[in-house]
Amino acid sequence: MALLQKLHDRLSPEQKKMREYQNNRLWAISGDSSEEISGQYWFQRKYFDLKYEIDKLNVVSAQVEHLFDLQRQTSILFTEDAALRAFAAKFGVGEECNLSFLPAGISVEYIGEKMTGTVYTAPAGNGTSSILANATYRGKTYNLGVVKEFSYVSPILFLHRSDLHKIHSQNNASCGFLADVYLQPTDVYFYEVWMKEGIVAPVVTGYFNQSPYDTYNHADGLWIKAKDHSLQLGTRIGVDKIQGGNFFSPWSNGTFIWNIPLWYKIGDSASATVYSMGTIEHEVTINDIGTVTIEKGGIQESAGIFDETDYPFPYNNNNH
Repeated sequence: MALLQKLHDRLSPEQKKMREYQNNRLWAISGDSSEEISGQYWFQRKYFDLKYEIDKLNVVSAQVEHLFDLQRQTSILFTEDAALRAFAAKFGVGEECNLSFLPAGISVEYIGEKMTGTVYTAPAGNGTSSILANATYRGKTYNLGVVKEFSYVSPILFLHRSDLHKIHSQNNASCGFLADVYLQPTDVYFYEVWMKEGIVAPVVTGYFNQSPYDTYNHADGLWIKAKDHSLQLGTRIGVDKIQGGNFFSPWSNGTFIWNIPLWYKIGDSASATVYSMGTIEHEVTINDIGTVTIEKGGIQESAGIFDETDYPFPYNNNNH
């Protein structure tokens, strides 16, 4: 009897209710089989038959509704931005994002380009990554399809002049300026990016079409890692000393242009793939009285031969 009681205690409320109805139904028809069932027993039997069937339908209906509700909750959980812990949906190349869903206790498999476990790494270039997921909840796996789309962008070089001093020495045909180097756009952080300027030969006219200027190549630069980030200016690389000088007389009109190639890579590995960021123009002009104008990245500065010395040329202060 104790064993039967234990088995009964393990039944769910719905199962207990079913058992009760079954017992009542048996009691209602448990007369002598040789006797004709009276009207009272017939109605009792029908009553419990119908109640039993109705309750079965109610239980099944509740189970189906629970399943539908679970599916709706799961769908909302895995497709709405509110279900993701806060992070941006736009990334700079090399940025990483660790995907996580709430609530805990749901096993999620992420599928997509540049997904390693729960970590998404924005690839090189410009484009969109679609992240798919399968979720397992209470032993059932749900194919959730695309749960998030991330856009990723490659860096663009931007020069900003915060130091307004001029690089120039009096009685020296020279000119230059300092520019802060940033990577944009500003709404992403290129913290895994390394960049450098590459080798290029000059394009010269007039005064500069002579030795040593006509063969003065831009040297291959060193790889520099991205530093801190500014929401106004972008991801900072460092300071560029843009200068030219010691141009001997007699002077005449001329131009000197470097179309400098820009390169970036993700991470500091020597084997990392190198990608192009295009070029930036560095242009120097001079006239017949020794006035030098220099321009790079949309910033320009000029100095006459008799202008007072500011930052002396050549400027090699490593504090900048």
